[in-house]
Amino acid sequence: MFTATRIIAYPVTGHPVQVTVAEQLQQTLAPHARLTPVESGEALAERGVLRVAVYAEDTSFVNGPDVRPDGDWMFAHITDGGGQLSASAPHLLFALFARLRDEWSTLDVRALSEGRVLQPTFRALTGRDELLIGRYGFLKRRRDTVDDRDVDAAFAELARVGCSHVVVNEMASRFGYERGPHGEIYYRFYDYLPDIDQYVESKLNAGTYPAEHLQANLHRLQFMARTAAKYGLVPGFYAAHPRSVPESLLQRYPWLRGARIDHTFRSYAPRYNLSVAHPLVRWHYSELMQALLRRVPEIGFMKTLLNDSGSGFEYTASLYPGRNGGPYVVREWRPDDEIAQRAAENVIRYWRVLRDAARQVNPDFVLIAGLKNIAEEQGPILAGMDTGIDLQTESQRGEVADPEWDTALAELRQRGSQAWLESHAKGSRYLLGVPSPWLTATRLQQMTDAGFDHVDVYCDAVYLAPFDPNREVIALFQLRQGDTAVDGAVVDAAVRRCALRWVGEADVERLVTCWRAADRAASLLPDIGQYMSLRFTWYRFWARPFVPDMSAIPEADRVA
Repeated sequence: MFTATRIIAYPVTGHPVQVTVAEQLQQTLAPHARLTPVESGEALAERGVLRVAVYAEDTSFVNGPDVRPDGDWMFAHITDGGGQLSASAPHLLFALFARLRDEWSTLDVRALSEGRVLQPTFRALTGRDELLIGRYGFLKRRRDTVDDRDVDAAFAELARVGCSHVVVNEMASRFGYERGPHGEIYYRFYDYLPDIDQYVESKLNAGTYPAEHLQANLHRLQFMARTAAKYGLVPGFYAAHPRSVPESLLQRYPWLRGARIDHTFRSYAPRYNLSVAHPLVRWHYSELMQALLRRVPEIGFMKTLLNDSGSGFEYTASLYPGRNGGPYVVREWRPDDEIAQRAAENVIRYWRVLRDAARQVNPDFVLIAGLKNIAEEQGPILAGMDTGIDLQTESQRGEVADPEWDTALAELRQRGSQAWLESHAKGSRYLLGVPSPWLTATRLQQMTDAGFDHVDVYCDAVYLAPFDPNREVIALFQLRQGDTAVDGAVVDAAVRRCALRWVGEADVERLVTCWRAADRAASLLPDIGQYMSLRFTWYRFWARPFVPDMSAIPEADRVA
């Protein structure tokens, strides 16, 4: 198919994924071809020239399909070694190349002569592998730890299966700078979802953290963001925010003390954040946001976790110590509903300030804000969300009925806000590499049936689970050709092709049978948070027996 390819051309300006695809195309499929960066408007002979470009970046360089489908698309057109690989969005260009490399390159030379168009199922798909992408010091196997090559491989894999976004804010050290009283482990939450002030500083908090700490974290973030962008992914932040700050800062500015936000059962000392109700604090976070985006311009979104992991908003009901905060939100002796209204107004005002500050640097920046742990104030907050402030639809409570959510989502979209939903391409949230391809397909289908086109999908990192049929189902579902439905027969065929590629004809049926058994076990396992993920460690099941019915044991025996 590529024997007649003389030149692989790409625009000299534009998204870095164009360079990545051109280079990998040469390395894997056309080593005899010459890489040629092309200036805008520069003429090229057509014969034997394969053009690689993001369509939106340079409309004069590639044409795209004659009839462009609604929404995003990928287009491969190759004849006599020339033609084009083009896509309407950067992340789709690498996904298209991967499909060409892995499946289409062995086809007859005429297979792509009329062009092939793929369309993504989801407009935006964030690839998440819990805390494992880029965590230096995490063990892969025995003494081998995660390194730069693993990060590169992980981002390439997410782009291959059609993801568009990825979270990149890890820290350089294995633990956060915060420390607590002797014997306390609460400080370990502070290397989880690190906030903006772990990377840059403003005039307000200058000197709060050592310059070496900030610089190391910033260098790490810059590497992660550049690597994500290399594969066309939109890198972003996921922060517990607004997070508590060191007491030394509050001693300098005691009038800016906000809410006590620590979990009073697990912490040995109170922790407070800054009062975002105060204009000086909002200015501080605006300066931090703009400093971050200027130092790491690839960052395209920020997702926030509320009222948890050392963060929270003043006077919201779900703060672990109860409603509390500084003097700027509400006066004393107000009824609960009025306090909730004022707290919600403070939240949405702050989010708008953060969004507007970010968009002065990056006009496409999006703030993704969930209402997890903030249910009592959600009505006024939802009403205030608009363009550039998206909703992460996740709640730990069942207070919202489905019809109410349908109405809320419709209203959000009318105001230009999007809604993101989580899904899992994992057989277990706690064990790595549990194959569940049919369960994964069911979950992804549920997302589309519910009308969601912005989704976070959790999957296992490629360097921890290199042979994972669940990720293959993500690619199958996300990168469709035409209106092909991903029904049971399509999933069966894709799973079998995957097994055949990995183990060969002799063992393919045995492997598929094993996968079916694992998939059935995963689908029958109750997804109960108390016994899975972080809560598994909270309840110390490693150190005490697992007893399904504790009441069956006499109290005297339980004490013993």
